[in-house]
Amino acid sequence: MKSLLLLLLALCQTVFGTIWELTDKNFEKKAFGQQGMYSFVYIYSPYCNYCNEMTPQFAALADLYDDTKLQLFQINGYANKRVSKKYEVVGFPVLKIFSSDGTDMGSYTGVRGTQNFIDYIHEVTGVTPSFPDSYVKQPTSEELEDIIKDTKRDILVAFSQPWLRGWEFPYTNFYESLARYYAEELDDSLTTFVRIDVSDAKNAEIVSKFQVSKTPSVFHFASYREYYDQTHKLFKEDLGPVEIVQLLEGAEDLVTESIRLSTLSDSRHKDVEESGEADNSFEEYAQLREL
Repeated sequence: MKSLLLLLLALCQTVFGTIWELTDKNFEKKAFGQQGMYSFVYIYSPYCNYCNEMTPQFAALADLYDDTKLQLFQINGYANKRVSKKYEVVGFPVLKIFSSDGTDMGSYTGVRGTQNFIDYIHEVTGVTPSFPDSYVKQPTSEELEDIIKDTKRDILVAFSQPWLRGWEFPYTNFYESLARYYAEELDDSLTTFVRIDVSDAKNAEIVSKFQVSKTPSVFHFASYREYYDQTHKLFKEDLGPVEIVQLLEGAEDLVTESIRLSTLSDSRHKDVEESGEADNSFEEYAQLREL
């Protein structure tokens, strides 16, 4: 349990790239004046529930725009009334882009998500992010079978959707942060993190094989599993890093279901034989989502 707490503490203290906090006194001096640079400014209130929900989505940008022509700033608009009055802020949150000379290039009014911010920034400024390497694998069905065959490894297979809270942005969500922490800080080369987006039609075969009907669901294939022919499944609506680390550490009281590996490997073939065709319900769902 001690190792779990230390891991989560380190994860929560992970520092993203720089987001400068501004005030009425230094707003123009800090945000403007650097030739060729753009400023993306988040005006918030600590009493705004929408801001509290959006802040992690904005914070995720910091790592992605290091060493680019975009600077990230935030300012408490409730406390710094001069700036709020200057830019006619009547509600929170507000996101604005400025050029280096202070020209107001517009306010963002779309969906409050990291990828949406990235798209808007590129549309207005042309600046593109620098995406980090991912430590989470997103394999095909055949590749996943090969991964699971390596019984010396601990393998987590997470089934999620990109709009689920905590799973939204693949480069900086908590699952990616966990995978990065295991690889970089713990120097753990024997734990593999896999994520399957159930809304992607390409993953319909995997979803059918694992018989996933609820998300987020995580399957844990423990190392040396060939000796007990079993995998553990965990489903929890607010599934987070605590539960995943506990699952890795063997907390069986969290397990929703224990499944024989032989049953899992045969399930896809049995489904096809009984129905005469593969289950395409998730393919149909993904196609409807794209319309």
